[in-house]
Amino acid sequence: MESKTEPPSVKGLKSTIDFCNDYYLDLLGYKPEQTELRIFSDGEWNSFCERIGLEKNSSGVYLPRNQTAFIDRKNQLTLFYEYFGHGLFCEQSLTGRKLVDLEKRLLDEEKEEFKEKKFTLEKLKEFRMKNKTFLNLDKFRKENLTQYELFAIWTEYLLSNNGLRKEFEKRYDSLGKED
Repeated sequence: MESKTEPPSVKGLKSTIDFCNDYYLDLLGYKPEQTELRIFSDGEWNSFCERIGLEKNSSGVYLPRNQTAFIDRKNQLTLFYEYFGHGLFCEQSLTGRKLVDLEKRLLDEEKEEFKEKKFTLEKLKEFRMKNKTFLNLDKFRKENLTQYELFAIWTEYLLSNNGLRKEFEKRYDSLGKED
């Protein structure tokens, strides 16, 4: 099920999402189904970044643990990269599904470990350093990071063909034409 939270000030974003969903359905026969989307306004975005420890100059993040793309509404390329790129990777590829599974398994183990205790980030970090699922997840992430990121960039490139090619090229000006 696709879930979107859209502030009233986001004009045209819904039509972009609908267009991209139709495009992917026609091209590959699928679209995001399990991935949720949270779109933030400027003030909300800065507050969100601060709360989760994300760099303020970031424009989005995808969390496989809860299969949610969080984006700053100012950048449509981020929608393509996080929601469609990382979201579809985690939904449709075996590697992405395994990543989601490991993340959810770790979450369950963390909930069990801390269900009746107050915990700090330091205690969580200590738990993770000894936890087999976390260690497997960390290794798996590192081994598959290139594939995960390149799929998102490829998706961003593909979807930017519909009016945002110059923005894409500016964002990736360090990439050569062959790349």
